[in-house]
Amino acid sequence: MSLFLWLLTAILVNVPISNSNSVHESLISSFNNSNARIGRRLQFENMFDTMGSLGGKKKNRDKDKHNRSNRQKKSSSSQLINNRLQLSAEAILTDAPRYHLWWTGPPEESNEQGSNRHFSRPTTWGARHNLTYGNNAIFTMAVVQGLGKDDTESFSSTVNNLLLYLHTARKVFDGDIVIALEAESGGLSEEVKAILRFYRAVVYELPTDLCSKATNSIFCGSADERVPASVFRFYFFELWASMYPENSLILITDFRDVFFQSNPFTYRTNHWHPEHQLVLFKEFHPNMVIGRCRFNRLQMEDCYGLEALRLLGQHVIVSSGAALGSRDAVLVWARHMTLQLQDAPGRQVEGRCQGAGIEHAFINWLVYGNKLRQLGVRIRLISQGEGAVNSVGGLLPNTVGSNALNSSITDNRVDPSKGSIRGGGTAGLVRKGEVVTISGPIQSFWRIFSDDGYVLNWNGEVSPVVHQLDHFQDELVMISDKLISSGMVPGYLNLSGSVPDKDRAWQAVAVARCLWGCKSSKRFGDT
Repeated sequence: MSLFLWLLTAILVNVPISNSNSVHESLISSFNNSNARIGRRLQFENMFDTMGSLGGKKKNRDKDKHNRSNRQKKSSSSQLINNRLQLSAEAILTDAPRYHLWWTGPPEESNEQGSNRHFSRPTTWGARHNLTYGNNAIFTMAVVQGLGKDDTESFSSTVNNLLLYLHTARKVFDGDIVIALEAESGGLSEEVKAILRFYRAVVYELPTDLCSKATNSIFCGSADERVPASVFRFYFFELWASMYPENSLILITDFRDVFFQSNPFTYRTNHWHPEHQLVLFKEFHPNMVIGRCRFNRLQMEDCYGLEALRLLGQHVIVSSGAALGSRDAVLVWARHMTLQLQDAPGRQVEGRCQGAGIEHAFINWLVYGNKLRQLGVRIRLISQGEGAVNSVGGLLPNTVGSNALNSSITDNRVDPSKGSIRGGGTAGLVRKGEVVTISGPIQSFWRIFSDDGYVLNWNGEVSPVVHQLDHFQDELVMISDKLISSGMVPGYLNLSGSVPDKDRAWQAVAVARCLWGCKSSKRFGDT
């Protein structure tokens, strides 16, 4: 060993330089001890490599630290979004009196006895808003349809509609049900009032001149300006939402083609709330895509132009039938739905973006254009048949020209007795040029209508809210007839009374017999 190396080793091991033998022995001892330590360390690591090693523990600690950091960032981000949403809601509340002046009239006019503008307040004979902390609410609006094919008024809000909506909602939900209802020339009938009182509805009675019946669609507003009722209702939804506590959840729905099977506020709410503040529900893919649906394609192009259609046309249509969210999110959503009457470029051109159905374009533009994120609203989109609201119309899209690349497409009529489409072929894939529509009976083909009469989500659970089951009206009538003839249910249902003991298939009977204005079922109050 060279002198230099010996000196260096001696210094490192801190042994006396004068004693070469002891130095040599110390070097040997040090080397052996070092190897022993290294060996034990490696064995220790190897042992834990097979059981979740010490190195793994360090990695886990690093991972935990990383996850904590991510959670803190996420929490900070969520807090920032929540603060932004709160500020957005406060701005809407502050601005509300001025914003709604065009249709509610001045406050002093609303206070006048007998004024036509008293409808911005609930009736005194109906239920009162329950504004206690944490109370949830359902909002809807029902008006007279307008002129039918024979130029006579056809009611979309018949007594049977009212019975079905309120009865099914109240059966599963004990909170507020708030409804704007159009009065006939002499006011709401005593029969209708009795139904509304029985189901504890908070009622806003609309004057007959608020909505025009001059066309086959519904237009509401002031005498100087009327807008489609499907958009106008959002003025009411904003007004109502402003009354509720911040922690309330609110469900807004269509009226005529909606009914309830279980409580929507308790169905997988933790899958979206509180991380997201608003949940919306898609229609069925692949049938219902914006750019391949004749109706939705025309609405999007009419309101926002060809470039918007090019950018958003590949997306699945978001249903206009329902939305569920926090109080603040519903405030922002409702305000921006009505703001589209000013903001949509097509509205600046006379004759464009004016008709019934423009709310479809508004909804999909706001959602897929990500217009509300900067205002603090995080939206969760849920696929058809997976959430609290199941829009089933896309499974039999016979009214909107689904997957239609041109406007000459024919309806997809299903023969419920044979399971055929448009008079020929087996239900399933129907080719239309280069695109395909998947369609068939709800019970035998889709298998989401249970033997005991419930519409199901794809996981087999009961759909809390069902939208657009009227597409399957013919099939449901056949199911109802079979149930009635077999004695499973009576030939009518008195919805104001008790449900039959077996509670079997009553939804099918009620929907098929009553949802579309049938007169065979008993009315509320009959003995």
